[in-house]
Amino acid sequence: MACANYAEAAAASFGVQVAKQLGYRKVVLETDAMNEVSDLKYEKAGLSPLFLFYEDIHMLKRSLDSFQVRHVKRGGNTVAHLAARWDVSFSSDFFCTDLIPQSNMTLAEFDSVE
Repeated sequence: MACANYAEAAAASFGVQVAKQLGYRKVVLETDAMNEVSDLKYEKAGLSPLFLFYEDIHMLKRSLDSFQVRHVKRGGNTVAHLAARWDVSFSSDFFCTDLIPQSNMTLAEFDSVE
């Protein structure tokens, strides 16, 4: 299994954990990884370490009021791809919760049109 699959699953799990910690009760997970969408929607199980991330997501979603997984085309996910390129060498965690850079806001507006 490709490292990209593990990275996508780890990021999804981390994102749901952060949303819960920030107090969100309704969460929509969007990803351009179609296999991840399918695995999470149908709660597929497996022996790969990948499924440990999915199990974490399934446990977390039970404590939420609403949880959805959606597939977005890669072209409609430019903000995530921009964020993946940010230099985080100074810290392993980086959050924008208040002032979001204008470049990201502009890209998010384009993404919502897709």
